[in-house]
Amino acid sequence: MFSFKRVKETLLNRHYSPFIQIFNSLEDSDEFPFRLAINSLEHLENETRNDQELLMSCLEDSIFASLTSTFYEEAFMALKRNKDKAIPLIDKFADTTDEREKLIAKQCQEHLNFVINGGVCGGCSSCENHNDVEELVLPYLEQDLDFFVNLFIGMHTIQYTLEYFLYDVFPESIELIDLMNQENIIEFRKYLYNYAEESLD
Repeated sequence: MFSFKRVKETLLNRHYSPFIQIFNSLEDSDEFPFRLAINSLEHLENETRNDQELLMSCLEDSIFASLTSTFYEEAFMALKRNKDKAIPLIDKFADTTDEREKLIAKQCQEHLNFVINGGVCGGCSSCENHNDVEELVLPYLEQDLDFFVNLFIGMHTIQYTLEYFLYDVFPESIELIDLMNQENIIEFRKYLYNYAEESLD
């Protein structure tokens, strides 16, 4: 069993991220985010009829996972500003899942259209953020299935990890939220993506 107390006592003053340590501590668990991502891919492979469908599903689901992760990051910042209200804020976030997913689905579709159209958009509500998915245009035009499978695993590893922190880590050890900022969120996401990519090699 991972000890949140031990994390606070032994890791906070070192030069590596306690968030990485918590993630790594889950490796033998059925709830390990990378394992959940692999399971999600296997389910997707069973649901799609051919490589083209699989590629499209990986592309769409990767965009959706990335957008979802951005909402988790915003929730972390809200928790950091309001630690005394952490549990009510987390509960409210959970209660608004359906509403949030509708918004994410709309943004996801607009980004998907942009990628499918070769990086061209006639105008939509997500235009200012299309640069976030520009790097997907060329792999899509080349129908690079391996690229999108790797992207799917990486994005879902990130999503499942941030979800775990929101609902399992911070309610038990809200003090850790003080260590979270925009810079180390980015670094943490990079670590998670690299972990997934290297684990697939």
